[in-house]
Amino acid sequence: MKEIRIGLKIIEKRKEKGLTQEELADHLGISKPAVSKWESGQSYPDITLIPVIASFFDISVDELFDYQPQMSKQDIRKLYLKLSKQFTELGFEEGYQLWSSYVKKYFSCWPLLLNMGILMMNQANLAPSPARIEEAINESIRLFDRIEQYGDDPKILHQIPIVKAAAHLMLGHSSEVIDLLSGVQEISMNPEILLATAYMMKQEDLKALGLLQGSIFSGIITILSAYPSLFNLYKNDSELMDRWVKSAEKLIDLFDMSLTHPGTVLPIHLTAAMLYLGNQRLDKALDHLEVYRNIVVSPGMFPLTLRGNQLFDHIDGLIETFDLGNIAPRSDSAIRQSIKDVILKQPGLSCLADNERFKHIVRDIEAL
Repeated sequence: MKEIRIGLKIIEKRKEKGLTQEELADHLGISKPAVSKWESGQSYPDITLIPVIASFFDISVDELFDYQPQMSKQDIRKLYLKLSKQFTELGFEEGYQLWSSYVKKYFSCWPLLLNMGILMMNQANLAPSPARIEEAINESIRLFDRIEQYGDDPKILHQIPIVKAAAHLMLGHSSEVIDLLSGVQEISMNPEILLATAYMMKQEDLKALGLLQGSIFSGIITILSAYPSLFNLYKNDSELMDRWVKSAEKLIDLFDMSLTHPGTVLPIHLTAAMLYLGNQRLDKALDHLEVYRNIVVSPGMFPLTLRGNQLFDHIDGLIETFDLGNIAPRSDSAIRQSIKDVILKQPGLSCLADNERFKHIVRDIEAL
């Protein structure tokens, strides 16, 4: 993280002038050890000396402080992972206090605020009450509003309507979601394909592979993410429901997505199971619950990271462009608990309590 680096700035400017610590101390009327402590970061100059030092070096006070309220992408990733764990280990309120301290400290670091808003959305379910959950999600929305009002990074601003819509959806604000997203659809030529073609013309095949695989990978995630909602729209048409479910299963198998991106695949099987159960198609429901179980208890499930597979073996470049890299949005322990709760605390599955197949599923998931 970039902090106040006044000591390093004093070293830099003192050496530019060809001065020793003692000569600088004499000019300022202080001791040499005081200058030494500034430069080593053990202490800061007295506030009354700040303008004197800045004037001596012919720089502004802001330049002397060399304070840049920004964090690098790597720092953001580390902080996100740290806070995600602390929300789980310390509890929501203590995690919130730590989260809030970083938000206040870096209140103009737009990439950080974006990710802190997303982090709060992902941790809100740990809050002790529905009212507190709502407050937490609204905190995220306020951060997104600030970025939208004052931010200047086009890439980040492009994401704001989407993350704000996701937050409003969590609150059940359907009208706000429609207002935010109804005008952002656009059809454009995929720049990755054009760029990959250019790299192929220059015989830079590895770069082309990364771009093309990344484009396909992103497209598949988008397609799979649409399936749960689509299933719901066909819940009263068993024939079309079956066809759409089968198409999802084929796509998942074709691209080996079950462990490559379980966060997208698991909702597909859970939604299918619940809808089949609602239509009294018990065997179909249990088939999907068993697939859900098989994925989450697989030895390759944890640690949960965004990864490629044998087919997508050149997407490291794509993953590196994400703010969080390959880091999961929540800690493994929090994800494990959510996976358990989905099955063990799902009221809609209570009718299966005496079913032997379901009992096996429950036992395996309880041991997760």
